[in-house]
Amino acid sequence: MDPPYFLSDNSGYVAKGVEFGGQKRDKKQFEDPTKAYTIIRRYMKKAKCKVIMIINECSLLKEYFKKFYKGSYDVKYLSTHNANRHMVVTNF
Repeated sequence: MDPPYFLSDNSGYVAKGVEFGGQKRDKKQFEDPTKAYTIIRRYMKKAKCKVIMIINECSLLKEYFKKFYKGSYDVKYLSTHNANRHMVVTNF
């Protein structure tokens, strides 16, 4: 999974028609930016398949996904030269 970055400007992110847990979600259902992470965590708990998510690391998400947290790594984007830290979250 590649959800929008937490606490970032995600105005260009379109979630319309994205399916989470067997239900189609419209963009308006993601006006609360935390809603997607609640749905993802619930899905990771129930999924019978392997699920992996890469997301920007922050202490709040690290705590929220602590059962699924596997590690972190540094990233530097070639296009902008911005540095960031990503965390890996899986259900396996």
